[in-house]
Amino acid sequence: MAPGLILAGRPGQGGDETGMVPYAVAEALDGLLIPDIGALAAGDAGELSLDQTLGRGARRRVRLHGPVLATIHPDAPAPLPFAYGQAPHGVIETVAGDPAAAAAPVPVFEERPYRRRPKIVKGAPSGGSAAERLRAATGEAASGGGRLLVRPEPDEAAPEILAHLRRIGVLGPPARESR
Repeated sequence: MAPGLILAGRPGQGGDETGMVPYAVAEALDGLLIPDIGALAAGDAGELSLDQTLGRGARRRVRLHGPVLATIHPDAPAPLPFAYGQAPHGVIETVAGDPAAAAAPVPVFEERPYRRRPKIVKGAPSGGSAAERLRAATGEAASGGGRLLVRPEPDEAAPEILAHLRRIGVLGPPARESR
């Protein structure tokens, strides 16, 4: 005998929690898990109507039958006062279980040592060839883009320096002389 609806808090509120309990219960009951419910209503012939809270204030209405586990969104409205008055009249059934038949839970997560993550390079092109991305990441200038001058005279070096600065975008195009 499986329940038709189970309500739970949000999976994993932080700390040492894994947030796997609602998922494990839904899997054990062979039912669905619908996260972040803001409102629910019973429909005709056992149909449930759930309003799922999505990002940026959007909502989605889900209609379904069968066993379902729904986690309640923190922004869902609080229970009405009469629900607290009815709570003492509820009945909790205790069902005896066979602890020997239950298998030990298998951890669903893996512990690994810390691994440094690569730093994100700002301004690196996302497309292009691997060589272009490597040049952008390492800051190397493109090869073959200029002339190699060894101990040049100042008159020879000045135009080459200006041309290089214009190529990399530091200087604008040369100004035209007005006549």
